[in-house]
Amino acid sequence: FNNPTIFTISTWFKTTTNNGGKLIGFGNQQVGQSQNYDRNLWLDPSGHVHFGIYSNGDERTIGTTSTFNDGQWHQACAQLSPSGMKLFVDGTLRATNNSYTIPENFTGYWRIGYDNMTGWPDAPNSFYILGALDEATVSNAVRSESWVKLNYENQKNGSSLLSLNNGKPVVSLNQLVEALPESSLTAQAFSIAAALGTSKSSSTSIQVKLNYFGNAQNGIDYDPLQSSYSLTIPADSTLASQVINLTPIEDLLDEGNETLYVAIVPDTAYRVGNEDTIAIVITDNDQKYPPVILKEPADTSALTGDVASFSVEVSGSTPLTYQWTMNGIPVGTSSSTLITPPVSMNDSGAHIQCIITNSVGADTTRVATLYVSVRPEAPVIVRQPQTVTVAEGEYATFSVAVAGTPPFTYQWYNDSALVSGAVDSSIRVGPVTKNDNNSRYYCRVSNSVTDMISWKAILTVRKPSSQILVITGELYTSDLHAIGSSSTATMDFTVKLFPSMTSDSLLYSESFLTQYNQAIKVTDGKFSIRLGEGNATGDLVDIVRSNSNIFVSFSISRPGGNPETLNRRVPLTASPYALSSLPQIYSRLI
Repeated sequence: FNNPTIFTISTWFKTTTNNGGKLIGFGNQQVGQSQNYDRNLWLDPSGHVHFGIYSNGDERTIGTTSTFNDGQWHQACAQLSPSGMKLFVDGTLRATNNSYTIPENFTGYWRIGYDNMTGWPDAPNSFYILGALDEATVSNAVRSESWVKLNYENQKNGSSLLSLNNGKPVVSLNQLVEALPESSLTAQAFSIAAALGTSKSSSTSIQVKLNYFGNAQNGIDYDPLQSSYSLTIPADSTLASQVINLTPIEDLLDEGNETLYVAIVPDTAYRVGNEDTIAIVITDNDQKYPPVILKEPADTSALTGDVASFSVEVSGSTPLTYQWTMNGIPVGTSSSTLITPPVSMNDSGAHIQCIITNSVGADTTRVATLYVSVRPEAPVIVRQPQTVTVAEGEYATFSVAVAGTPPFTYQWYNDSALVSGAVDSSIRVGPVTKNDNNSRYYCRVSNSVTDMISWKAILTVRKPSSQILVITGELYTSDLHAIGSSSTATMDFTVKLFPSMTSDSLLYSESFLTQYNQAIKVTDGKFSIRLGEGNATGDLVDIVRSNSNIFVSFSISRPGGNPETLNRRVPLTASPYALSSLPQIYSRLI
């Protein structure tokens, strides 16, 4: 509710608590304790009833001198209007203050039976009311004192009610409804249905006087109408009806043109309790009323392919005719609800309106708007993750491509275990180890419609590649005199690199041209060669290319006897093949 400043609030309560509690109040929270709380109706711990508003920077309150925590049912009613504050209990005006008319300005909720009361004078010890509440009402109108009195008299224990049927269902016997304006009360026939209690075995006649309810300050003021009527209740029946004629009475109340009537029924065997006032509603069966829109059609949203619904609530004399329009064009429906055909994006923004007519008038609703959104499509994986083979220490990448309605969310899994942080369309895994071999990676793709699961891609992990180095070139004999048996020996070398797990077979398939033409296998920088007097071992230090020469640095150990380690930078006159291949392999070796 947006800052109610004119209202009538009321509730019945029954309690014996010595803590007090809130009956009705206005707060900015729908549940829990409000930070803004105003327009409060409450009991203090002693049982006094209070009404207060926060106005002009302070709490302004009025209260009763009597207490009402006696375990009996009581009705509390509070009002705020430009005339000030009023507090009623059991239909009687108990306190007023005409100085304060503006409460605190905020939007909130009417709270019943509980909310914050911190800081208010005469505050309860408990924000809850321990007891029973019933018939709590909130109205955006200020009711007259006579209305409040009649409302109380009509609902208290032992009261009976008469209702009139105007061709619609009889008004509830526990509901007070104000009469029509007196200008419509001409000398017409009215049907009175009286429910007066337990049926008897014989018929009984009772006198019913129709009176208006005046503005007496003390007690009830009855002024008789021009006639009284006899109602005969047939045997074994609790319901009787009789046609009577009413003559209008002018200026019965001083609050406009509304007239309230009370039926006075003497105590009979058909009565319960000692009260003798019965509220009735008088409606002219022959009076016709134009349509009045009670609830407007609301804006509606729908997805493409769905239907949309608009409805209106109307009062007025029947029959009522409904004509709905869409963008000003009549559509084929004649009820209070319009159900559209399945909508498309072309219907988005359409204006919906309804014209209601009867024999005495017409009314037109507000323009409601139809909003249409594209129905989202489920995700479809158009490229699945593929199986990947990498060596130990390297990285593997899996990815998916998706069609459908975004936005999408992604989550990758490894053998059903969620991979933390892997929430993109691709995942990079590594550096991998042999324990990652045969892992299965897949992705769950989601949007607002549903989830989809990708294929499971297998990660294969192989051993690291061996590097095979073969060098071709002329080896100067002067650099081998400490090891070789001949000072004139020469040797050819070839440079090749085999990054394959099967490189050993390639190495040993090489053909040797002479005794001294050998392949050198280098693994992790180690090599072994055959030189005239036996095997020699060593380390490959580096390879350097300078103009047409390739310099290979070896650390060579001579076999047998006293081992000797020689560090040599060996100049090689490279073949054209070696020179052309070196740029590709050089970076892998150094």
